[in-house]
Amino acid sequence: MIESIGGIIKLNRIQNELTLKYVSYKTGLSKGYLSRVERNKEGISFENVQKIFSLMGIEFSTEKIDEKFENDFYQFINDVIYMKDFEKSFLKLKVYEKNIYSSFSYIKYLLAEMIYNINIYDSINITDYFYIEEYFDYLESYQIVLFYDYIGVYFYYNNLHTEAIMYYDKAMMYKGNQYSSAMLNYHKSISLTCIERLTEAFDCAIQARESFCEQLNLRRLVSISFQIAVIYCHMRNYKKSEEINLKCIEMFEELQMQKSVISTYNNLFWDYICAQEYNKILSKKDEALLRSNNDVRILFYISFAYYQLNNLSLAKKYIKKAKNNISSISDQYFIDIIQAFYVLLSDSSYERKEKKLFNVYKTSKKIQNIQTTLFILEIIKDFYKKYNKQDKYIQCLEKLNKSYKQIDYSFIFDENIG
Repeated sequence: MIESIGGIIKLNRIQNELTLKYVSYKTGLSKGYLSRVERNKEGISFENVQKIFSLMGIEFSTEKIDEKFENDFYQFINDVIYMKDFEKSFLKLKVYEKNIYSSFSYIKYLLAEMIYNINIYDSINITDYFYIEEYFDYLESYQIVLFYDYIGVYFYYNNLHTEAIMYYDKAMMYKGNQYSSAMLNYHKSISLTCIERLTEAFDCAIQARESFCEQLNLRRLVSISFQIAVIYCHMRNYKKSEEINLKCIEMFEELQMQKSVISTYNNLFWDYICAQEYNKILSKKDEALLRSNNDVRILFYISFAYYQLNNLSLAKKYIKKAKNNISSISDQYFIDIIQAFYVLLSDSSYERKEKKLFNVYKTSKKIQNIQTTLFILEIIKDFYKKYNKQDKYIQCLEKLNKSYKQIDYSFIFDENIG
């Protein structure tokens, strides 16, 4: 008799849109018996399992693939955590696809598929994977942590930070291992920062850093340092943030992590904008453009720096370059702000400029990022001041004050952390 395979039978039956009544009719097994099997209340013979799976066109064999699959599954998770070639290791898992449906490892395969699709930013419908919750008996505790963690990551990628944190909190209800817990703290810190829950964000970041350190996971260690720099920037400790970002650029280059180099230059230039140190952007613009292959976000920051320094001709030059290459990014906030800033520096009407700026404001609210909301409100405030729109200027000030009150400045950071 085969025990505990009922959940796998049930999942395949549902996926093949077969009713218990139909399976009972075709196999001669009673509905009551099948129901007990699916709830793992009763075992089932090999012959009857074969009968059921044959209805679905699924081969059920005695070949033991679970142990080998487990090793390859662990390698895939390891590659994700250590930022190695996880696409290559996922292809190894795809080899099992023909035989995995009737295996006890099927749920783990589906978990790996979900994590892979989220990591490659595939346009999946995350609700298609929610049913995995019903089959947690086939997952280890740390794998359940990964399940909720990566659902959180999905919502983070879609700028739904409150929803992301809800799933990170669900993940924390289960016992993870050193690796899954480190990733969970890392991911949660990012979303907490976006909604300005900075004390909690910092605590999560430090816990993740300690774990990555113990694991000798250098790529993640530098990545969490990058995240700590982001938190310092949100706390207005721009000097400390700058110091960490410069170290991260150096380390990411040594590790040949080009995308992270670009992200860190963006982070550094954002620091300088928040600190109103526009000349620092200009002093580093050539190296940043060279190393980022003229990243459009960096072009925007350079344009904004020239604008603040009253060099309108160069501000227009760089925002035009950014606008001409806007198709290279998918970030709606940056698309909107580049288009709005281009119009702001043009000879367009007051009404058109105002409309474009408010489009950016709406996007910033939608992505639940308080810092970007503050940034665009500051631009709108100056815009109304320039056009002498006193009533709208005051309304904008009120929105700014309300947004600033949402920021947690209560935590005093250790200057030696970074």
